[in-house]
Amino acid sequence: MVIGLDGSLKASDIYRAMSAIMQNSRIIVLRVLEGKEIVPEAITAVNGLADNLLMQDKVAQSMKSLRHTHGALSLETIETKPIFKGDEIRDFEEEKKNRAKDIIEDFMIGANGVTARYLSSKKIPSIRRVVRTRKDGNELSNLLMNMGSSFLMIRTQKRWTSF
Repeated sequence: MVIGLDGSLKASDIYRAMSAIMQNSRIIVLRVLEGKEIVPEAITAVNGLADNLLMQDKVAQSMKSLRHTHGALSLETIETKPIFKGDEIRDFEEEKKNRAKDIIEDFMIGANGVTARYLSSKKIPSIRRVVRTRKDGNELSNLLMNMGSSFLMIRTQKRWTSF
């Protein structure tokens, strides 16, 4: 993807994924982005990698900002990981959000859009979920309450944000 300074998509193409992002990689990236620790040797060993990670963070934030300007919702989801004792799950630990996860999430959202447009341009059927119009707060509240959910909806000038 080629992203403009304002977070807009300028050009894109589709490539086969070559590798997966490991948990340890996210931790190292987070250290660089938050500037809390000395940059790990794994990053300094590659000339320009730390600067590239910071640039990716800026681009991801621009993409997110543009999506929200266009009415995207921010939905807080809780991710957990199981805590084992032997072969038994004893507890669940909440995984906190951080900027490394945000970068991955923001670029995945962008990649999903690129993939959807690619499939559409090739007239390949796909299943997508698109919200064309938002319900007002009362309609959404009633819908979620009927489903057994509770929530707090705050309307800002430009978007709805759900907590």
